[in-house]
Amino acid sequence: MPRSIGVQVVADGLTARETECLKRAISAVNGLQSQFQVGDAIHKIALPGKRNVLKEGASFDALSRRARKDRLFCVTPWSFAGNDFQVADQRCSLLTIGDWEEEYAPPSLQTFIVYQFAFAFLTWAADNVSDKVLVHKKTIGCRMDYCRNKRELKLGMLAGYICPKCKGHLRQLDATPAQISAIERILDYVQAVSKGEDRVPEDWDSAFVVMRFSEDDENQAAFEHGIKPGLRDVGIVARRADDVIESRPLLEKITSQILSSRFIVAKVDARRLNIYYELGLAMGHRKDVVLVSEEKWTNRLPSDLSNWECLTYPKGDYAALRRKVAKFYRENYARG
Repeated sequence: MPRSIGVQVVADGLTARETECLKRAISAVNGLQSQFQVGDAIHKIALPGKRNVLKEGASFDALSRRARKDRLFCVTPWSFAGNDFQVADQRCSLLTIGDWEEEYAPPSLQTFIVYQFAFAFLTWAADNVSDKVLVHKKTIGCRMDYCRNKRELKLGMLAGYICPKCKGHLRQLDATPAQISAIERILDYVQAVSKGEDRVPEDWDSAFVVMRFSEDDENQAAFEHGIKPGLRDVGIVARRADDVIESRPLLEKITSQILSSRFIVAKVDARRLNIYYELGLAMGHRKDVVLVSEEKWTNRLPSDLSNWECLTYPKGDYAALRRKVAKFYRENYARG
């Protein structure tokens, strides 16, 4: 698996409220994908220039000198002397939130920052790309629109996509499919929040486990002694539809749980077809899905699932299942 890109966050002049919004944006970005790992710490710096109005060129040069191993993502409330609201190159990104409330709200400041992380990640996704290469002068809703009229940025947040032309350029510049998919996940989130939809994940550290309900059998034992403790070992809380009793239809509750969870674990066999409906729903919403199956069932699963990661275990060996679950999330999502 290719190594993720590390990102360090720095800030100059943020209020306590703005800092909290930035922290929530970092949690969302890290929760949505694993190709770009943003550090939780926010380091304070002092950008050169007068307060309230910055010369973005001088400030950007100062950031570039500071950047070493990780990329730098800098946020400041001070406005730029020019018309830009974000500048980025292969090492750094400098974002002003000074005119956010006047130009972009709603959605929230947190969502605006998440959207700007996507721009920085696009710039960093390939070895030789900069914001001067992938830019649309005419606003079309792509994340790479220049948006000379700043209010047009809201169109991009509502559209939430990378246009086919820019996606093709990214591939030509050696951006990996996983990196592009990670950025698209972020844009899906921004779009959902901007439209006020209810498909926004609420818990970045939870996994919804899709499985047939049963008691005192192999299926239940695999959950209690393999899946659940394996997730717990890497800091992920396992949830099932029967955890909480609610006065609404079961399918509605399951759908809500799938949409609000970051990860989906599907315990599959060849006998319960309703599992595949829920699995298809999760896949359709770009959830991070992993399959779990007892070894004897793997040859009987639908062929459409042959390309999906499936963690198998010998019947009754729940310790092996626990290790496989924990290893999968450590290696693929840097958990634990």
